[in-house]
Amino acid sequence: MEAGPIGDPLFMARFAQSQGQHKQAARAFYESLQQSWMRSMRFICLIIGMMCVMLNGCSDSSADPTVAELLRQQQVKESVQKKSAEERIAAARKLLDDDNVVAARAELRPLLIAGSIRPEVIILTAQCDAADGNLLDAAKMVDTISPNETDFRSEALFLKATWLRDLQDYKSAEEALLEVLELRKQPSNASSNTAEPHPDTIRAHRNLASLLNNLGRRVAAAPHLRFLATCGAIQKKELLAMVSFGDPFIDPSAPKPHFDALPLSALALAKNHRYERDLPSALALIERLANKYPDSAPIVAFQGRVYADLLDVTKLRSWATRLAPGIECEPEYWFARGIAAIQESEHRDAVGLFLEAVTLDPTDRFSYLEMSRSLTILNMPDAAQKATERFKLLDETVRISAKFSR
Repeated sequence: MEAGPIGDPLFMARFAQSQGQHKQAARAFYESLQQSWMRSMRFICLIIGMMCVMLNGCSDSSADPTVAELLRQQQVKESVQKKSAEERIAAARKLLDDDNVVAARAELRPLLIAGSIRPEVIILTAQCDAADGNLLDAAKMVDTISPNETDFRSEALFLKATWLRDLQDYKSAEEALLEVLELRKQPSNASSNTAEPHPDTIRAHRNLASLLNNLGRRVAAAPHLRFLATCGAIQKKELLAMVSFGDPFIDPSAPKPHFDALPLSALALAKNHRYERDLPSALALIERLANKYPDSAPIVAFQGRVYADLLDVTKLRSWATRLAPGIECEPEYWFARGIAAIQESEHRDAVGLFLEAVTLDPTDRFSYLEMSRSLTILNMPDAAQKATERFKLLDETVRISAKFSR
């Protein structure tokens, strides 16, 4: 007889059968079958339950944001526990100074997960993009900083202007710096005699003067240079740039533009050719520029001045039929028209045209020289003498400043 646990129905059924107790054996077999069925059902229910859990876990995660939300909360919690925002910002700044962009991004990443991103984090992230060569993306990123964040917005605009200048988007760079001036504008009730300009205002005027000078837009740079002189913040190179706005002035501290793609800044190069008396090179370059930028008043005006220097009446007449909008604000336009009037022996008209030129640019010594010649022909010796003296004074000032600039 097999040994088995007492109370086990299957053991009892076999025992009863061996003893010839068939009724008891049948009852015991039935109880054994019932217990086996119950165990099977419990196992099946367990399997079904596990499958339901697995199927629910594999369902579309986009329909249930709980997991993503929990992960986000955990990342924020871990970042807060490890380092404060200030510590991460300071570390990112130092890493950027060391040109370690990857590590700087790692410091900033947890701060970008937070619901509201601090403006300094936006600036640092944009600087990372710029360091990686993504200047346009960097400029767009800092534009998200609200004007209500005045200090951060101002800092962002200076960076944006630099990046756009490097991209040769000079118009947008100029607009960014002009926005700084608007942002830092003194209240209308502030006394102009007592209130000192904000450092950002001085910086914006300085950057605008440098940008416009390097673009060959010397007259446009004049108001910014005058502001710096008025508030006592002008530097030596800026003071020298005020001597003669008709001559080119390149700021050597600014990045040199690439002229291969013929950008607007090539106007400065054309003006430099003329200043060095290389009129053929000046002519060739300015005509290419005028064809590419027919709506640029500074370029078209200088084109007329080169034609005037060459005394090319035919080209002056053709030039006068296709002028750019706003060209009346360019003294070189009036000089070119004055020379054209002289070629037609219209000296009285020429004097008026040269007066328009020196009104816009009081440092235009050549307009005074041509004016004196026309006044002499008109038999106006006193007025001619005054114009000649003005020319000599300006010419001598240019010579002296050239010695200081060496």
